[in-house]
Amino acid sequence: MTNEEVFDEIVDAIDDILSNSQLNPYGADIMSFIPPYEPDVFPVIVISQVDYRLVGKTLNKHEKKYKFAIECQIFSKDIIGITTTHKRDIANHIDELVKGVIQDTYGLGLAMRNVIPNLDENIYRIVCRYEGVIDEDTKVIYIDE
Repeated sequence: MTNEEVFDEIVDAIDDILSNSQLNPYGADIMSFIPPYEPDVFPVIVISQVDYRLVGKTLNKHEKKYKFAIECQIFSKDIIGITTTHKRDIANHIDELVKGVIQDTYGLGLAMRNVIPNLDENIYRIVCRYEGVIDEDTKVIYIDE
């Protein structure tokens, strides 16, 4: 399994869980880059692979291990209807779902989670980075201590 296959599998799993209206009543669009325009639909999740590099191998080039990192940026706005659902609550709910997939299913560790101010104060933004090591031979993902 290549790093692209692992990344695609994780993104597909996140899409599956976010598409489940019983688990996620807010919906969400997943993108691979921050669009240069304001999206029509919120919440938006931008998922990108930010690191993939060799961190260990034996002398005969076997047992290769690669550092693997994914960054998730969650953008949300208030949903105004009969009652108002606050952007922070929406982003935190989606963050918990994403974290469940990445940490519990794939074994990556949360390396960073920050609330980032946005120019448009109507948009709430969380940025998370998940990291791990992939053993190329066994296809095991584990947290690098």
